[in-house]
Amino acid sequence: DNNPTLKYLDISKNEIDEKGAENIMLFLHQSHLLTLNISSNPIKNEGLLYIANALITKALFFLNSIDLSECKLTFEGLRSFLKKVNYNQKLNAIHLNRNNFYARGFDELETVISPMNLRILSLSSCGIGKYSIGVASLLLANSTLHSIDLSNNQIDDRTFNSFVTIPRDNHSLRHVDFSRNFISDISGKTFIKNLV
Repeated sequence: DNNPTLKYLDISKNEIDEKGAENIMLFLHQSHLLTLNISSNPIKNEGLLYIANALITKALFFLNSIDLSECKLTFEGLRSFLKKVNYNQKLNAIHLNRNNFYARGFDELETVISPMNLRILSLSSCGIGKYSIGVASLLLANSTLHSIDLSNNQIDDRTFNSFVTIPRDNHSLRHVDFSRNFISDISGKTFIKNLV
């Protein structure tokens, strides 16, 4: 049996690959871990699948926060992960920064995340740009997210227009980060007007 007192595990910035992710999930069988930081490891989509399986079994049953930033994930891997864990009500924070999600599939994000009890979603530097319209749809429909980070994603005015009514229509959000994008004064003012 694992140590039930271990609540936080940070194994970021190592050289853990797909097989390493599988071994770690086996090691964490029936753990009481609440937070796992496996960021900056090349686990790729295959390693993410091992984590998803652990989240829907007893291995990571109590986990409420996971950092998968810079893990060489693609949107296909993310979609598979979210579809597997989307009824996990304990997981409420997912950090996915610095993964290259250059994909049209972001319009599916609303569907796969809606059943979750997600409070924090971090997508900084993921290259989603024009595909962030799917994230806007998620924010308009979601009532559990408190924080979303969309910084440094090449979001321009045309795409940002999908977000302008969110301050008015979504009352659960407390923190939204659009820094380091390509948003003009005019679009920013329209967004701000919806705050009041």
